[in-house]
Amino acid sequence: MDESFSKPWLQIRKPEDFEEVALGVFQRQVNQVKIYNQYCKHIGVIPGEVKNVHQIPFLPISFFKTHRVFGEGLESHFSFTSSSTSGQGQSHHHIADLSLYHQVAADSFQFAFSNPTEWEWHALLPSYLERSGSSLVEMIRYFMEGREDHFYLYDHELLFHRLQESLRSKKKVILIGVSYALIDFAEAYPSLYDNLVVIETGGMKGRRAEMTKEELHTFIRERMRGVKLSSEYGMTELMSQAYAKDGLHFDCPPWMRVVLREVNDPFSFVTRPNKTGVVNIVDLGNRDSCAFIATDDLGRLNEKGQFEILGRLDHAELRGCNLMVL
Repeated sequence: MDESFSKPWLQIRKPEDFEEVALGVFQRQVNQVKIYNQYCKHIGVIPGEVKNVHQIPFLPISFFKTHRVFGEGLESHFSFTSSSTSGQGQSHHHIADLSLYHQVAADSFQFAFSNPTEWEWHALLPSYLERSGSSLVEMIRYFMEGREDHFYLYDHELLFHRLQESLRSKKKVILIGVSYALIDFAEAYPSLYDNLVVIETGGMKGRRAEMTKEELHTFIRERMRGVKLSSEYGMTELMSQAYAKDGLHFDCPPWMRVVLREVNDPFSFVTRPNKTGVVNIVDLGNRDSCAFIATDDLGRLNEKGQFEILGRLDHAELRGCNLMVL
């Protein structure tokens, strides 16, 4: 594998690099990923005629449930799996090099905040810890590596005391939690958490009634006074993550891009800012699978290129990638 493709996301040094790198990734993946090649043929796309990024097809995310979306000749050393909370089957994202995922995740976090090693991490992720194959757990485990940071299941009292102790010491502290678990914790231990960064993700997982983002954030802020509330957007099928430091508007790192397709026409794109569409993602961190994913998430883009997640398409499976209902 040549150096330019070994870490394609690192080739994005300025915005105008994106198209050239994306086209190179497409040409490699359409030749190396069998199901992506078959999909392109099925919809009538001739790879040699794809000359700009807007012509690149997006693979429906459901193919990660039904097919092996992975480069031919590569050896899978690890596989991330989705939670499949509705029982409709798991997605499998095969990984040739786990250290690649670690680096992309760390670079994504550093783009939004700073080096993850600068922070003390507390992770309230019970539904993720209770199964195997979670990419989120692997990301946080890597961020904690070699330090005495902590995962929690349901011991909210211990979490409360450790957070208070850390905040008194003026450390940079993050609590990342699945939404329903953060609600449980905020209900049980309302207090001042001055300058604690809280990153919520993952939705309700069927454990609580759905809330809008605004309702969720108001609930947490009223009970966890002084927090800086952010959100994380990631999923099993992606290597990269986007973060919303205001909790609502997600910024993509330079190697990741969101484009919206029309709700009723998967091959037409939304071009007007602040109009609702379905989220397509280019993730150039997806080196060995497919970097061009058509999700089932509803969203909108603002004039700054930031995106919001508004819910899911009707009949799409509810699962954990930071979703709230309208």
